[in-house]
Amino acid sequence: MHRGVLRDLFFISDITAGRRSLCARLRVGYTAASSLTKLVNMIRLIMWAALIAAAIWFFKRLTNGPVRKAKPAAPEIDAAPMVRCAQCGVHVPRDRALSQGQHWYCTEAHRLQGPAARDR
Repeated sequence: MHRGVLRDLFFISDITAGRRSLCARLRVGYTAASSLTKLVNMIRLIMWAALIAAAIWFFKRLTNGPVRKAKPAAPEIDAAPMVRCAQCGVHVPRDRALSQGQHWYCTEAHRLQGPAARDR
């Protein structure tokens, strides 16, 4: 082999020629990165990906406007009107209550007892 090639492979600089010596590994393109360098490069990659994703999201939001969720319509509940038992004061649906004159009752027993003496 030629002497210059051997010097370059074994990292020996040629001072007499005035050349700046380079590592033979760098000349062939091999660069062993340290773990810190790898970490920094990975963080840069993640930051670029996040920046691009944020830019896309922001652009879509500007062009389409904010997404408005449609509120579901309130269900139409046809609740039966409630009436109060004249004896015990419990509210029951009008279709299940028993009436006697102006008074409503929750059971037949309360209807027979009549309205309570006290007003609830």
